[in-house]
Amino acid sequence: GTEEAVFSVMPNPADDLIAVRLNCDDNNRAQLKLYDVNGKVVHEAVVSENQYSIPVKQLAAGAYHLSILKGNKLSTRQVIIKH
Repeated sequence: GTEEAVFSVMPNPADDLIAVRLNCDDNNRAQLKLYDVNGKVVHEAVVSENQYSIPVKQLAAGAYHLSILKGNKLSTRQVIIKH
């Protein structure tokens, strides 16, 4: 079915790395963007695997939004970074 749980984020809050797990049953590419509280893109990638790691050690602590665009479907999760 068309679930909203397109991806999961571990750990949350994160300190060093965010592991993103994509529930892809096809090998469609997904476009991944991490935004800070001001809406600035701090990390961007095109992902074709089911697992992807984002280094966040150098990012300031706070609330971020991770959005994943697959086809025409956009999913967003809040991610907290704590050091």
